[in-house]
Amino acid sequence: MLTALYSVGSVAGADLWMKVVLLTSLAYFLICFSFRRSRSGRGVLTVLMGWLLTELLCDMVWLAWFWPGGAYRNGGLGSAVALLLWPVLLCLAGGIVLWICRTGR
Repeated sequence: MLTALYSVGSVAGADLWMKVVLLTSLAYFLICFSFRRSRSGRGVLTVLMGWLLTELLCDMVWLAWFWPGGAYRNGGLGSAVALLLWPVLLCLAGGIVLWICRTGR
């Protein structure tokens, strides 16, 4: 999300990118908090940590992909594949978080 936010002023289409990131984040939280065990104090912390770790990992990959050396690199349509990393990682994190909340680990 930080990479998308950083790109909003200088990259065409970054505002749409930012909206998709926010909507998928909202969906992640709604799905995770729809389970009762995720709404406990520890469950909320687990859901937030899952989202933050996903955000950190995805931002590092996006920064290396789109901003190598500090300058924006337009990879064309091939770079759109890198944008799919966010929803994939969120789905993976959501599954792990719900498993942790279910087992109580």
